[in-house]
Amino acid sequence: MRLRILLALTTVASASTKLFEYNGSENPIAFPNGKFRCLDSPYNEDTGENIPQSQNGDLCPTPEGLIIECSPSHLIQPQFVPGAQFFMYTDAQFPVQPGKLAIEMTSSVHIYGVEDHPFGDKVQDPHKDPLLACTAITVHPHSDMLFSFVFTNEAIYAFVTKLLTRPEQPGAQYLIPLITTRAGAVHTTKFILNNDSKSINWLIDGEQQYSWQQGAEISEIYLLRRPGENAVFQFPTGKVGASVGILSFWDELKGERTTSLDLDTLGVNPTFGEQAQKLAESVDNKWSPKVIFTINSITVTQEY
Repeated sequence: MRLRILLALTTVASASTKLFEYNGSENPIAFPNGKFRCLDSPYNEDTGENIPQSQNGDLCPTPEGLIIECSPSHLIQPQFVPGAQFFMYTDAQFPVQPGKLAIEMTSSVHIYGVEDHPFGDKVQDPHKDPLLACTAITVHPHSDMLFSFVFTNEAIYAFVTKLLTRPEQPGAQYLIPLITTRAGAVHTTKFILNNDSKSINWLIDGEQQYSWQQGAEISEIYLLRRPGENAVFQFPTGKVGASVGILSFWDELKGERTTSLDLDTLGVNPTFGEQAQKLAESVDNKWSPKVIFTINSITVTQEY
């Protein structure tokens, strides 16, 4: 009997393969052996220099995890990932094969000063509004789809978007509330990409909070923005990567707030020249929250 149990446990253990692991104790972007990469720097013709992309943050690897401290400022508005103040992505890509691909992160976030924002009644609950500041982990296939967990002080969301890559191609964005939480609370979040059922599950601390399957419609109550009509969401094929970041979307709050997140419209890049100067002198730019994002671990596992 004991032998049978041992054989059964061995079979279960051998049915999964760890593809990636990061425990926060090492510099994730150190060249050449770092497990993550950052965006390439654009060239500023005015100064002849490269401006770092989405590196508004101090990294501190510790035995307990990677601590990222960031004070969001749109002076470094990224060119390719709107809103990203700090952004890094896995150097490795992970194949979507028969079975399940699991991407898991244990982390916490504490955002200080959001209650002092200058946007008035455009913000109903600053501790839950991801436009002020948020952190995220995203699964990005080699397509125009993105699947994310989004974290604020007091709420965790699922975010599903189809990027608007061409004017004639419709896009859509959905933000689905998952759980309420508190600032600094540690949670383990997990994506499960089931290639057999063509579904994606969002789990928090071992409990499934949301599921989407190819062909299923997402409720309109979660719709943020829909440029164009009849956007089709596709389950990832080929390979996927994972990225983590600290984001803010103050530009959405400066004008009339008709939408929430706007991840798929690059818009104007105020990094350089006169636009950057005007932004630096704006009243709301004098307000800057502080984000402490702690990543205890990230793992990617293939289950057969």
